[in-house]
Amino acid sequence: MEKIGKVKTAKIYKKILIGFSFVVVLTLAVIIYFSFTKTVITIKLQPIAEKTVFNVDIKNDLSEEDQQTDYILPGVFLNDIIGKSKNFDNTNTGKKADAQATGTVTIYNNYSQPQPLAATTRLLSPDGVLFRTRERVDVPAGGQIDNVEVYADQAGAGGNIGATTFTIPGLWPGLQDKIFAESSTPMTGGVVDAKILTQDLVDAAASELKKEILADAKQAFINNEEIKNRDFEKTGLALATLTLESEVTPEIGEIASQFEVYVKYNIFGILFDEAELVQTATKNLLDKMAMDRYIDPAYSQDINYTPESQNFDDKTATLQVDFTAQTKLYDTSPIFDKEKLTGKTASEINRYFSNYEGILSVITNFSPFWVTETPSLTDHIKLEIE
Repeated sequence: MEKIGKVKTAKIYKKILIGFSFVVVLTLAVIIYFSFTKTVITIKLQPIAEKTVFNVDIKNDLSEEDQQTDYILPGVFLNDIIGKSKNFDNTNTGKKADAQATGTVTIYNNYSQPQPLAATTRLLSPDGVLFRTRERVDVPAGGQIDNVEVYADQAGAGGNIGATTFTIPGLWPGLQDKIFAESSTPMTGGVVDAKILTQDLVDAAASELKKEILADAKQAFINNEEIKNRDFEKTGLALATLTLESEVTPEIGEIASQFEVYVKYNIFGILFDEAELVQTATKNLLDKMAMDRYIDPAYSQDINYTPESQNFDDKTATLQVDFTAQTKLYDTSPIFDKEKLTGKTASEINRYFSNYEGILSVITNFSPFWVTETPSLTDHIKLEIE
């Protein structure tokens, strides 16, 4: 009995030893797992355009109070009156219009006396189509005059006739078989493309002419002596215009291959330090941006300004400013909090970052290779932000 008891005791100790060993191995496996598992998440950022629109006042004379205000800048006010005309080609096509067909003829005189023919002398084709000479000619006796210009009496396609002979109905009938005309080429031009002058075409031409005038005014304003006396780091210029005259020749609706546009403007120049305006715009944008973003200086900034109102008697103006800059996320942004990234698969991490602007790509690498989720310990997660 004593021997049997010892055997039972040995079996119990063996089971305890095996169980303890299993716990030790399991504990070591957990320790190894948590010690060696890690995840590297590589995040590539992309810039996001941020825009702000605001007003800034420009004044010739700034008071002490004005100088302490962010949205009031010193400026110079100039003006000039410029008129200019320019010829433009009429590019309108597609419509047809009747015109007088033209061509040339040779006039023969088989009579013994010279024959003068006045301008607009009638020439009649066998089919009854009437043409007229453009200028006076004197046909010598027994001779001919070549390349006499003629035109159809009536506009339209009926004047487009082939080479033929012409009688001169104004002559005595007994001479009409001796003095006559003949064409060797067809008459053409009875129907032409109607280059009708339209409002759209005139507006486009006037806009082009206005750009040229404003370019001339801009150059003159920038070179003004008063500007040279100002300590502007970079001179900015906003232009306002008042139309004084506007004419087009010929009138809209007429057919013309060319037309002339004349415009006259009173041009007002508002000049200021654009570098100072950019600083003001940057501050305005930063005030509106999220705290976890910054303006990336590696990218160019875009600033545009237009006069919203101006008073040249008081030498004041208000500009509307549109400013756009490229922004990026700070590495310290709350979206990169590792606590939000524990226990996630690669697809879950991608889905998480897809909720935020400015993330171009996310690549997740697990280690060891069989691991499919990020560790629960944040210090085992490494973020590489490019």
